[in-house]
Amino acid sequence: MRKFLGVLLVMLFTLVMCGTALAAEGDLRISPDVFPTAWTNGESYGPVTFFVEIEDDDENFDLSPHTYTWEFEGTPPEDLIIGEHTGVLSGILDDTPGSFSFTIKATSADDVPEDVEKPVTFTLNAELVITNSSQLTDGFVGVTYSVAFTKTGGTGAVTWARDSGTLPNGLTLTDNVLSGTPTVAGEFTFEIKVTDSIGAFGLKEFTIEIDEHFRIDATGLETGNRLEVGEEADFELVTVGENIVISTITWTVTNGTALEIDGGAPTPGDKVTEITVNALAPGKSKVQAVVVYTKDGGSSVTRTFSSVEVSVYKPATEAATEEAADEIIEGLAAKFNITPEELEDEVSYSVTDNLITATVKWSFEELVNNGGFALLPKTLGGLTVPEPEIIGDVPGCAVETGPTGDPDFSNWWILVFDSDFVGGEIDLRMVLGNESPSGGLEPGTEIEMKFLFAEKEGGNPSSSGCDAGFGFLALALLGSIPLVLRRK
Repeated sequence: MRKFLGVLLVMLFTLVMCGTALAAEGDLRISPDVFPTAWTNGESYGPVTFFVEIEDDDENFDLSPHTYTWEFEGTPPEDLIIGEHTGVLSGILDDTPGSFSFTIKATSADDVPEDVEKPVTFTLNAELVITNSSQLTDGFVGVTYSVAFTKTGGTGAVTWARDSGTLPNGLTLTDNVLSGTPTVAGEFTFEIKVTDSIGAFGLKEFTIEIDEHFRIDATGLETGNRLEVGEEADFELVTVGENIVISTITWTVTNGTALEIDGGAPTPGDKVTEITVNALAPGKSKVQAVVVYTKDGGSSVTRTFSSVEVSVYKPATEAATEEAADEIIEGLAAKFNITPEELEDEVSYSVTDNLITATVKWSFEELVNNGGFALLPKTLGGLTVPEPEIIGDVPGCAVETGPTGDPDFSNWWILVFDSDFVGGEIDLRMVLGNESPSGGLEPGTEIEMKFLFAEKEGGNPSSSGCDAGFGFLALALLGSIPLVLRRK
Protein backbone atom coordinates (compact mmCIF):
# COMPACT_ATOMS: atom_id res chain seq x y z
CA MET A 1 0.00 0.00 0.00
CA ARG A 2 2.76 2.39 0.95
CA LYS A 3 4.54 1.48 -2.28
CA PHE A 4 1.41 2.31 -4.29
CA LEU A 5 0.97 5.68 -2.58
CA GLY A 6 4.61 6.48 -3.28
CA VAL A 7 4.21 5.75 -6.96
CA LEU A 8 1.06 7.87 -7.08
CA LEU A 9 2.82 10.81 -5.46
CA VAL A 10 5.66 10.52 -7.96
CA MET A 11 3.16 10.53 -10.84
CA LEU A 12 1.36 13.59 -9.51
CA PHE A 13 4.65 15.39 -8.96
CA THR A 14 5.74 14.52 -12.50
CA LEU A 15 2.44 15.82 -13.93
CA VAL A 16 2.75 19.09 -12.04
CA MET A 17 6.37 19.52 -13.10
CA CYS A 18 5.59 18.67 -16.75
CA GLY A 19 2.74 21.17 -16.79
CA THR A 20 4.99 23.79 -15.22
CA ALA A 21 7.73 23.00 -17.72
CA LEU A 22 5.28 23.34 -20.63
CA ALA A 23 4.11 26.69 -19.35
CA ALA A 24 7.68 27.82 -18.89
CA GLU A 25 8.86 26.71 -22.36
CA GLY A 26 6.07 28.25 -24.40
CA ASP A 27 2.95 30.41 -24.45
CA LEU A 28 -0.46 28.89 -23.89
CA ARG A 29 -3.20 30.01 -26.24
CA ILE A 30 -6.70 29.14 -27.36
CA SER A 31 -6.96 28.00 -30.97
CA PRO A 32 -8.09 28.41 -33.69
CA ASP A 33 -6.63 31.87 -34.02
CA VAL A 34 -8.90 32.75 -36.94
CA PHE A 35 -12.63 32.07 -36.84
CA PRO A 36 -15.69 34.01 -38.08
CA THR A 37 -16.12 37.16 -35.98
CA ALA A 38 -18.92 38.63 -38.13
CA TRP A 39 -22.28 37.00 -38.71
CA THR A 40 -25.80 37.65 -39.94
CA ASN A 41 -28.65 37.84 -37.43
CA GLY A 42 -31.00 34.87 -37.41
CA GLU A 43 -28.46 32.49 -38.93
CA SER A 44 -26.99 29.33 -37.42
CA TYR A 45 -23.40 29.87 -36.25
CA GLY A 46 -20.69 27.24 -35.95
CA PRO A 47 -19.86 24.78 -34.72
CA VAL A 48 -16.35 26.09 -34.04
CA THR A 49 -14.29 23.85 -31.74
CA PHE A 50 -11.73 25.54 -29.50
CA PHE A 51 -8.78 23.89 -27.78
CA VAL A 52 -5.75 24.92 -25.73
CA GLU A 53 -2.26 24.50 -27.12
CA ILE A 54 1.27 25.52 -26.15
CA GLU A 55 3.36 27.36 -28.70
CA ASP A 56 7.15 27.29 -28.73
CA ASP A 57 9.72 28.23 -31.34
CA ASP A 58 9.50 24.96 -33.26
CA GLU A 59 5.97 23.57 -33.06
CA ASN A 60 2.66 23.62 -31.23
CA PHE A 61 1.46 21.04 -28.75
CA ASP A 62 -2.24 20.33 -28.27
CA LEU A 63 -3.04 20.19 -24.54
CA SER A 64 -6.52 18.73 -25.02
CA PRO A 65 -5.63 15.69 -22.84
CA HIS A 66 -5.75 18.13 -19.93
CA THR A 67 -9.24 18.84 -18.63
CA TYR A 68 -10.68 22.31 -19.19
CA THR A 69 -14.03 23.90 -18.62
CA TRP A 70 -15.18 26.61 -21.01
CA GLU A 71 -17.20 29.76 -20.43
CA PHE A 72 -17.78 33.34 -21.55
CA GLU A 73 -16.78 36.40 -19.61
CA GLY A 74 -18.65 39.50 -20.71
CA THR A 75 -21.74 39.58 -22.92
CA PRO A 76 -21.75 37.63 -26.20
CA PRO A 77 -24.68 37.78 -28.67
CA GLU A 78 -27.81 36.14 -27.35
CA ASP A 79 -28.09 32.41 -28.10
CA LEU A 80 -24.35 32.08 -28.82
CA ILE A 81 -23.21 29.29 -26.51
CA ILE A 82 -20.00 27.39 -25.77
CA GLY A 83 -19.97 23.81 -24.53
CA GLU A 84 -18.74 23.76 -20.94
CA HIS A 85 -16.75 20.54 -21.40
CA THR A 86 -16.29 20.52 -25.19
CA GLY A 87 -15.24 24.05 -26.14
CA VAL A 88 -17.68 23.96 -29.09
CA LEU A 89 -19.05 27.41 -30.01
CA SER A 90 -22.44 27.44 -31.77
CA GLY A 91 -25.96 28.82 -31.79
CA ILE A 92 -28.71 30.44 -33.85
CA LEU A 93 -27.99 34.09 -33.25
CA ASP A 94 -30.89 36.35 -32.36
CA ASP A 95 -29.93 39.70 -30.89
CA THR A 96 -29.80 43.38 -31.67
CA PRO A 97 -27.24 43.90 -34.45
CA GLY A 98 -24.03 45.57 -33.33
CA SER A 99 -20.57 44.92 -31.93
CA PHE A 100 -20.01 42.58 -28.98
CA SER A 101 -16.83 42.26 -26.90
CA PHE A 102 -16.36 39.26 -24.62
CA THR A 103 -13.77 36.70 -23.58
CA ILE A 104 -13.60 32.96 -24.17
CA LYS A 105 -12.06 31.42 -21.03
CA ALA A 106 -10.65 27.93 -20.58
CA THR A 107 -10.22 26.96 -16.91
CA SER A 108 -7.88 24.06 -16.07
CA ALA A 109 -9.44 21.51 -13.74
CA ASP A 110 -6.16 20.94 -11.91
CA ASP A 111 -4.46 24.29 -12.60
CA VAL A 112 -1.84 22.46 -14.70
CA PRO A 113 -1.34 24.16 -17.10
CA GLU A 114 -2.84 27.49 -16.04
CA ASP A 115 -6.10 29.03 -17.19
CA VAL A 116 -6.20 30.65 -20.66
CA GLU A 117 -8.32 33.50 -22.05
CA LYS A 118 -9.08 34.71 -25.59
CA PRO A 119 -10.60 38.18 -26.09
CA VAL A 120 -13.15 38.35 -28.90
CA THR A 121 -14.80 41.23 -30.75
CA PHE A 122 -17.85 39.95 -32.57
CA THR A 123 -20.02 41.88 -35.05
CA LEU A 124 -23.63 40.81 -35.53
CA ASN A 125 -25.05 42.19 -38.78
CA ALA A 126 -28.71 42.76 -39.49
CA GLU A 127 -30.82 40.14 -41.28
CA LEU A 128 -30.42 40.18 -45.07
CA VAL A 129 -33.47 41.86 -46.63
CA ILE A 130 -34.23 43.02 -50.20
CA THR A 131 -35.72 46.50 -49.91
CA ASN A 132 -37.30 47.17 -53.34
CA SER A 133 -41.06 47.36 -53.66
CA SER A 134 -42.64 44.09 -54.82
CA GLN A 135 -44.31 45.90 -57.74
CA LEU A 136 -41.52 47.13 -60.00
CA THR A 137 -41.83 50.10 -62.33
CA ASP A 138 -43.68 49.28 -65.55
CA GLY A 139 -41.65 48.72 -68.70
CA PHE A 140 -42.43 49.07 -72.39
CA VAL A 141 -41.67 46.87 -75.37
CA GLY A 142 -38.74 48.35 -77.27
CA VAL A 143 -37.79 50.79 -74.50
CA THR A 144 -34.56 50.33 -72.52
CA TYR A 145 -35.32 49.28 -68.94
CA SER A 146 -33.15 49.14 -65.83
CA VAL A 147 -33.75 48.66 -62.11
CA ALA A 148 -31.17 48.07 -59.36
CA PHE A 149 -32.11 45.78 -56.48
CA THR A 150 -30.99 46.98 -53.05
CA LYS A 151 -30.60 45.25 -49.70
CA THR A 152 -29.94 45.88 -46.05
CA GLY A 153 -28.01 43.68 -43.64
CA GLY A 154 -25.90 40.65 -44.42
CA THR A 155 -22.23 39.84 -43.95
CA GLY A 156 -19.51 40.46 -46.52
CA ALA A 157 -19.96 40.43 -50.29
CA VAL A 158 -23.30 39.33 -51.72
CA THR A 159 -24.44 37.62 -54.93
CA TRP A 160 -27.75 38.08 -56.73
CA ALA A 161 -29.75 35.55 -58.73
CA ARG A 162 -33.22 34.79 -60.04
CA ASP A 163 -34.51 32.02 -57.79
CA SER A 164 -37.77 31.19 -59.58
CA GLY A 165 -40.28 32.56 -62.06
CA THR A 166 -39.66 34.14 -65.46
CA LEU A 167 -37.94 37.42 -66.27
CA PRO A 168 -39.46 39.58 -69.01
CA ASN A 169 -38.15 38.65 -72.46
CA GLY A 170 -35.16 40.81 -73.28
CA LEU A 171 -34.19 41.55 -69.66
CA THR A 172 -31.26 39.94 -67.85
CA LEU A 173 -30.02 40.09 -64.27
CA THR A 174 -26.35 41.11 -63.94
CA ASP A 175 -25.20 41.39 -60.34
CA ASN A 176 -28.03 43.40 -58.74
CA VAL A 177 -29.24 45.13 -61.92
CA LEU A 178 -32.14 43.94 -64.06
CA SER A 179 -31.79 45.58 -67.46
CA GLY A 180 -32.28 45.26 -71.18
CA THR A 181 -34.95 46.03 -73.75
CA PRO A 182 -38.25 44.16 -73.32
CA THR A 183 -39.48 42.39 -76.43
CA VAL A 184 -42.79 40.90 -75.27
CA ALA A 185 -45.71 42.52 -73.44
CA GLY A 186 -47.28 40.92 -70.39
CA GLU A 187 -47.11 40.56 -66.62
CA PHE A 188 -44.09 38.70 -65.25
CA THR A 189 -43.58 37.37 -61.73
CA PHE A 190 -40.27 36.08 -60.37
CA GLU A 191 -38.24 35.76 -57.18
CA ILE A 192 -34.87 37.42 -56.61
CA LYS A 193 -32.42 35.92 -54.11
CA VAL A 194 -29.48 37.68 -52.49
CA THR A 195 -26.89 35.57 -50.65
CA ASP A 196 -24.09 36.86 -48.42
CA SER A 197 -20.61 35.49 -47.70
CA ILE A 198 -21.78 33.13 -44.92
CA GLY A 199 -24.69 31.67 -46.90
CA ALA A 200 -27.47 33.75 -45.32
CA PHE A 201 -29.98 34.85 -47.94
CA GLY A 202 -32.93 37.10 -48.55
CA LEU A 203 -35.72 36.19 -50.96
CA LYS A 204 -38.45 38.39 -52.42
CA GLU A 205 -41.10 38.03 -55.13
CA PHE A 206 -41.48 40.77 -57.75
CA THR A 207 -43.98 41.57 -60.46
CA ILE A 208 -43.35 43.75 -63.50
CA GLU A 209 -45.83 44.84 -66.15
CA ILE A 210 -44.50 45.26 -69.69
CA ASP A 211 -46.80 47.38 -71.85
CA GLU A 212 -46.68 47.78 -75.61
CA HIS A 213 -47.52 51.20 -77.04
CA PHE A 214 -45.27 51.01 -80.11
CA ARG A 215 -42.94 48.56 -81.77
CA ILE A 216 -40.44 48.85 -84.61
CA ASP A 217 -40.77 46.19 -87.30
CA ALA A 218 -37.93 45.46 -89.74
CA THR A 219 -38.07 43.99 -93.23
CA GLY A 220 -35.13 43.07 -95.45
CA LEU A 221 -32.86 41.67 -92.74
CA GLU A 222 -31.23 38.27 -93.13
CA THR A 223 -31.64 35.47 -90.58
CA GLY A 224 -30.09 36.52 -87.30
CA ASN A 225 -30.90 40.22 -87.98
CA ARG A 226 -27.92 40.51 -90.30
CA LEU A 227 -27.38 42.92 -93.17
CA GLU A 228 -24.55 42.84 -95.69
CA VAL A 229 -22.58 45.99 -96.38
CA GLY A 230 -24.20 47.86 -99.30
CA GLU A 231 -27.66 46.40 -98.68
CA GLU A 232 -30.69 48.18 -97.20
CA ALA A 233 -33.62 47.37 -94.90
CA ASP A 234 -36.91 49.06 -93.98
CA PHE A 235 -38.06 49.93 -90.45
CA GLU A 236 -41.61 50.87 -89.46
CA LEU A 237 -42.95 52.34 -86.22
CA VAL A 238 -46.20 50.47 -85.52
CA THR A 239 -48.73 51.84 -83.02
CA VAL A 240 -49.94 49.00 -80.82
CA GLY A 241 -51.69 50.71 -77.90
CA GLU A 242 -55.14 52.29 -78.07
CA ASN A 243 -56.10 55.96 -77.76
CA ILE A 244 -52.59 57.16 -78.62
CA VAL A 245 -51.96 60.57 -80.24
CA ILE A 246 -48.47 61.18 -81.67
CA SER A 247 -46.92 64.66 -81.60
CA THR A 248 -43.46 64.00 -83.09
CA ILE A 249 -41.27 61.11 -84.24
CA THR A 250 -37.48 61.50 -84.33
CA TRP A 251 -35.55 58.70 -86.07
CA THR A 252 -31.92 57.92 -85.15
CA VAL A 253 -29.39 55.06 -85.37
CA THR A 254 -27.11 54.09 -82.49
CA ASN A 255 -24.00 53.49 -84.61
CA GLY A 256 -23.76 55.86 -87.54
CA THR A 257 -20.72 54.10 -88.99
CA ALA A 258 -22.65 50.84 -89.46
CA LEU A 259 -26.06 52.15 -90.55
CA GLU A 260 -27.38 55.42 -91.94
CA ILE A 261 -30.90 56.62 -92.64
CA ASP A 262 -31.44 56.81 -96.40
CA GLY A 263 -31.84 60.46 -97.39
CA GLY A 264 -31.29 61.61 -93.80
CA ALA A 265 -33.67 61.63 -90.86
CA PRO A 266 -37.15 62.99 -91.65
CA THR A 267 -38.49 66.08 -89.88
CA PRO A 268 -39.91 65.04 -86.45
CA GLY A 269 -43.10 67.07 -86.92
CA ASP A 270 -43.90 65.20 -90.13
CA LYS A 271 -44.51 62.09 -87.97
CA VAL A 272 -43.01 59.76 -90.60
CA THR A 273 -43.55 56.15 -89.46
CA GLU A 274 -41.38 54.25 -91.99
CA ILE A 275 -37.74 54.74 -93.04
CA THR A 276 -35.06 52.93 -95.06
CA VAL A 277 -31.53 52.41 -93.72
CA ASN A 278 -28.33 51.56 -95.60
CA ALA A 279 -25.57 49.26 -94.33
CA LEU A 280 -22.27 51.16 -94.45
CA ALA A 281 -19.60 49.12 -92.67
CA PRO A 282 -19.25 46.13 -90.32
CA GLY A 283 -20.59 46.71 -86.85
CA LYS A 284 -23.72 46.52 -84.71
CA SER A 285 -26.46 49.13 -84.60
CA LYS A 286 -30.09 49.71 -83.64
CA VAL A 287 -32.71 51.92 -85.25
CA GLN A 288 -34.52 54.10 -82.72
CA ALA A 289 -37.61 56.27 -82.74
CA VAL A 290 -38.02 58.98 -80.10
CA VAL A 291 -41.77 59.45 -79.87
CA VAL A 292 -43.62 62.26 -78.09
CA TYR A 293 -47.23 61.18 -77.53
CA THR A 294 -50.25 61.03 -75.23
CA LYS A 295 -52.38 58.07 -74.23
CA ASP A 296 -56.01 58.20 -73.11
CA GLY A 297 -55.85 62.00 -73.07
CA GLY A 298 -53.14 62.03 -70.39
CA SER A 299 -49.98 64.06 -70.11
CA SER A 300 -47.46 64.09 -72.95
CA VAL A 301 -44.62 61.59 -72.57
CA THR A 302 -41.36 61.08 -74.47
CA ARG A 303 -40.02 57.57 -74.92
CA THR A 304 -37.32 56.02 -77.10
CA PHE A 305 -38.31 52.79 -78.87
CA SER A 306 -35.60 50.54 -80.32
CA SER A 307 -35.46 47.96 -83.09
CA VAL A 308 -33.63 44.67 -82.87
CA GLU A 309 -29.84 44.96 -82.98
CA VAL A 310 -28.61 44.71 -86.57
CA SER A 311 -25.27 43.05 -87.36
CA VAL A 312 -23.69 44.57 -90.45
CA TYR A 313 -21.13 42.25 -92.02
CA LYS A 314 -18.76 42.17 -94.98
CA PRO A 315 -18.04 38.89 -96.82
CA ALA A 316 -14.45 37.90 -97.45
CA THR A 317 -13.06 37.38 -100.91
CA GLU A 318 -12.05 33.96 -102.19
CA ALA A 319 -8.41 35.06 -102.15
CA ALA A 320 -8.71 36.03 -98.50
CA THR A 321 -10.32 32.68 -97.77
CA GLU A 322 -7.38 30.89 -99.43
CA GLU A 323 -4.98 32.98 -97.32
CA ALA A 324 -6.91 32.14 -94.15
CA ALA A 325 -6.81 28.43 -94.97
CA ASP A 326 -3.02 28.54 -95.52
CA GLU A 327 -2.51 30.33 -92.19
CA ILE A 328 -4.71 27.77 -90.42
CA ILE A 329 -2.81 24.81 -91.85
CA GLU A 330 0.59 26.31 -91.04
CA GLY A 331 -0.49 27.26 -87.54
CA LEU A 332 -1.91 23.82 -86.78
CA ALA A 333 1.15 22.05 -88.15
CA ALA A 334 3.41 24.21 -85.98
CA LYS A 335 1.20 23.62 -82.94
CA PHE A 336 1.47 19.86 -83.27
CA ASN A 337 5.13 20.01 -84.37
CA ILE A 338 4.47 18.34 -87.68
CA THR A 339 4.73 19.41 -91.32
CA PRO A 340 1.70 20.64 -93.29
CA GLU A 341 1.96 17.44 -95.34
CA GLU A 342 1.80 15.33 -92.16
CA LEU A 343 -1.23 17.34 -91.06
CA GLU A 344 -3.04 16.07 -94.15
CA ASP A 345 -2.83 12.58 -92.63
CA GLU A 346 -4.97 13.84 -89.73
CA VAL A 347 -7.17 16.57 -91.26
CA SER A 348 -7.44 17.31 -94.98
CA TYR A 349 -8.45 20.78 -96.15
CA SER A 350 -9.91 22.05 -99.41
CA VAL A 351 -11.24 25.46 -100.50
CA THR A 352 -14.09 26.13 -102.90
CA ASP A 353 -15.22 29.74 -103.28
CA ASN A 354 -15.74 30.88 -99.68
CA LEU A 355 -15.98 27.42 -98.18
CA ILE A 356 -13.15 25.65 -96.36
CA THR A 357 -13.89 21.97 -95.90
CA ALA A 358 -11.93 19.95 -93.36
CA THR A 359 -12.28 16.18 -93.28
CA VAL A 360 -11.21 14.76 -89.91
CA LYS A 361 -9.56 11.34 -89.95
CA TRP A 362 -9.86 10.58 -86.24
CA SER A 363 -12.63 8.72 -84.46
CA PHE A 364 -14.56 10.42 -81.67
CA GLU A 365 -12.78 8.22 -79.15
CA GLU A 366 -9.39 9.30 -80.50
CA LEU A 367 -10.47 12.95 -80.33
CA VAL A 368 -11.37 12.57 -76.66
CA ASN A 369 -8.27 10.60 -75.74
CA ASN A 370 -5.93 12.99 -77.56
CA GLY A 371 -7.57 16.19 -76.35
CA GLY A 372 -8.49 17.58 -79.76
CA PHE A 373 -7.23 18.05 -83.27
CA ALA A 374 -7.83 21.63 -84.48
CA LEU A 375 -7.58 25.06 -82.82
CA LEU A 376 -9.18 28.45 -83.41
CA PRO A 377 -6.48 31.14 -82.99
CA LYS A 378 -7.46 34.42 -81.36
CA THR A 379 -5.76 36.38 -84.12
CA LEU A 380 -5.77 35.83 -87.87
CA GLY A 381 -4.03 37.98 -90.46
CA GLY A 382 -3.20 40.48 -87.69
CA LEU A 383 -6.89 40.83 -86.76
CA THR A 384 -8.56 39.88 -83.48
CA VAL A 385 -10.74 36.78 -83.61
CA PRO A 386 -13.59 37.31 -81.09
CA GLU A 387 -15.34 34.46 -79.34
CA PRO A 388 -17.40 32.66 -81.99
CA GLU A 389 -21.17 32.57 -81.67
CA ILE A 390 -22.90 29.20 -81.89
CA ILE A 391 -25.96 29.64 -84.07
CA GLY A 392 -28.94 27.72 -82.76
CA ASP A 393 -29.06 25.21 -79.94
CA VAL A 394 -26.46 22.45 -80.13
CA PRO A 395 -26.78 20.24 -77.00
CA GLY A 396 -23.46 19.41 -75.44
CA CYS A 397 -21.43 21.92 -77.47
CA ALA A 398 -19.79 25.13 -76.31
CA VAL A 399 -16.90 27.46 -77.11
CA GLU A 400 -14.30 28.13 -74.44
CA THR A 401 -11.06 30.06 -74.22
CA GLY A 402 -7.91 28.00 -73.92
CA PRO A 403 -6.47 27.47 -70.44
CA THR A 404 -4.80 30.73 -69.37
CA GLY A 405 -2.09 28.86 -67.50
CA ASP A 406 -1.11 26.84 -70.55
CA PRO A 407 1.10 28.86 -72.92
CA ASP A 408 0.37 26.41 -75.74
CA PHE A 409 -3.40 27.01 -75.67
CA SER A 410 -4.04 30.37 -74.00
CA ASN A 411 -4.25 32.14 -77.37
CA TRP A 412 -6.80 29.76 -78.90
CA TRP A 413 -10.55 29.24 -78.81
CA ILE A 414 -11.63 25.66 -78.15
CA LEU A 415 -14.80 23.89 -79.25
CA VAL A 416 -15.78 21.44 -76.53
CA PHE A 417 -18.35 18.66 -76.25
CA ASP A 418 -20.03 16.82 -73.42
CA SER A 419 -21.94 13.55 -73.37
CA ASP A 420 -25.08 15.23 -74.79
CA PHE A 421 -23.38 15.85 -78.12
CA VAL A 422 -24.19 13.17 -80.67
CA GLY A 423 -22.69 14.72 -83.79
CA GLY A 424 -24.51 16.45 -86.61
CA GLU A 425 -24.24 20.09 -87.65
CA ILE A 426 -22.68 23.02 -85.78
CA ASP A 427 -22.84 26.55 -87.19
CA LEU A 428 -20.54 29.28 -85.88
CA ARG A 429 -20.21 32.94 -86.75
CA MET A 430 -17.86 35.81 -85.84
CA VAL A 431 -16.71 39.18 -87.15
CA LEU A 432 -12.99 39.98 -87.18
CA GLY A 433 -11.64 43.03 -85.38
CA ASN A 434 -10.81 46.42 -86.82
CA GLU A 435 -7.02 46.45 -86.34
CA SER A 436 -4.53 47.02 -89.14
CA PRO A 437 -4.33 43.72 -91.02
CA SER A 438 -1.07 42.03 -91.92
CA GLY A 439 -2.53 40.13 -94.87
CA GLY A 440 -5.48 39.97 -97.21
CA LEU A 441 -8.22 39.61 -94.61
CA GLU A 442 -10.01 42.92 -94.13
CA PRO A 443 -11.17 44.36 -90.79
CA GLY A 444 -14.77 43.49 -90.01
CA THR A 445 -14.73 40.38 -92.21
CA GLU A 446 -17.48 37.99 -91.17
CA ILE A 447 -16.48 34.38 -90.62
CA GLU A 448 -19.05 31.59 -90.81
CA MET A 449 -18.21 27.99 -90.09
CA LYS A 450 -20.27 24.89 -90.61
CA PHE A 451 -19.22 21.68 -88.88
CA LEU A 452 -20.71 18.38 -89.99
CA PHE A 453 -19.94 15.40 -87.77
CA ALA A 454 -20.94 11.79 -88.38
CA GLU A 455 -23.52 10.99 -85.73
CA LYS A 456 -22.61 8.28 -83.26
CA GLU A 457 -24.38 5.00 -83.79
CA GLY A 458 -26.51 3.94 -80.85
CA GLY A 459 -27.26 7.40 -79.43
CA ASN A 460 -25.36 9.63 -77.04
CA PRO A 461 -21.65 9.14 -76.46
CA SER A 462 -20.87 7.69 -73.06
CA SER A 463 -19.02 9.72 -70.44
CA SER A 464 -16.01 7.39 -70.79
CA GLY A 465 -15.51 8.17 -74.46
CA CYS A 466 -17.29 7.82 -77.75
CA ASP A 467 -16.48 5.92 -80.91
CA ALA A 468 -18.36 7.64 -83.69
CA GLY A 469 -16.23 6.50 -86.58
CA PHE A 470 -14.82 9.30 -88.71
CA GLY A 471 -15.91 12.87 -88.12
CA PHE A 472 -16.44 15.27 -90.98
CA LEU A 473 -16.59 19.03 -90.71
CA ALA A 474 -17.00 21.85 -93.16
CA LEU A 475 -15.98 25.40 -92.31
CA ALA A 476 -18.18 27.70 -94.36
CA LEU A 477 -16.10 30.74 -94.20
CA LEU A 478 -15.91 34.13 -95.45
CA GLY A 479 -12.35 33.72 -93.99
CA SER A 480 -12.06 30.54 -91.84
CA ILE A 481 -10.47 29.22 -88.64
CA PRO A 482 -10.37 25.71 -87.18
CA LEU A 483 -10.99 24.67 -83.61
CA VAL A 484 -9.63 22.20 -81.10
CA LEU A 485 -12.30 19.63 -80.39
CA ARG A 486 -12.26 18.00 -76.98
CA ARG A 487 -14.62 16.59 -74.36
CA LYS A 488 -15.92 19.05 -71.76
